[in-house]
Amino acid sequence: MRRKSWKIGRYAAEKAFKEWGVNTDNVHFVVTRLGLAWGWPRDWGPFAVYTESGAHSLADPGFVTYALAGPGCEGKLQPDFFPKERYTGDDLASASLAESLGWDIFPIAAAVTGGNFLVDGQGTAFSTCVIQMENRSLGLSDVDFSSLIKEKLGIRKHVILPNYEEIGIQHIDCAVKLLDEETLLVMRVPEGHPEFSRIEDMVQKLQGLTYLLQQTQCHSQQCTYHGSLSCQWQCLPSHQHTAQYG
Repeated sequence: MRRKSWKIGRYAAEKAFKEWGVNTDNVHFVVTRLGLAWGWPRDWGPFAVYTESGAHSLADPGFVTYALAGPGCEGKLQPDFFPKERYTGDDLASASLAESLGWDIFPIAAAVTGGNFLVDGQGTAFSTCVIQMENRSLGLSDVDFSSLIKEKLGIRKHVILPNYEEIGIQHIDCAVKLLDEETLLVMRVPEGHPEFSRIEDMVQKLQGLTYLLQQTQCHSQQCTYHGSLSCQWQCLPSHQHTAQYG
């Protein structure tokens, strides 16, 4: 990141924290390179990995692009609107974070975009099937990918849900949230919504698991959301349109 850019970014962060009453003495700023996906660190950032003995490290999957896909799980991926070089800074940022924290970091030769890889902390992960499509395009079979995340991330069970958008990145965090290790929040859309049947397919599959399901009703045509969950509050962006959430 250019010096002027990171100064502006840090000033904006410090200003916001002050307005929110955050004690910045407890905040450590990490300066990294920027890429096109700078605003979505959950997608390109590393995963924290802990062992039973308490040791910890960072796992760093490669981040190349936001692949687009349709509702099927066997079709071809469509390229992102932007060239992969625009995301190089994002992909390199994890190393800067590890250096700043003093943690070890190791690479994972697979596509594991964070927004499509929800983990319950108990060895189970949730994704839509676009994650398999992405890794097949890299030459990894579904079996090889499952073995890799089991070995590197300790994932013993990987729940694969159907893609639900007509065309899009298909990230699971746009439709499902883990509230805790036992509870899933799932988006509910009106029956006339184009994604209704596919969201219901998701719900049917999740009902077969040992999780408590809660659903949030969306009355807007733009129902996909990235919510911020804190305690008993759920914060949802308005996307500059009128919507109701129940």
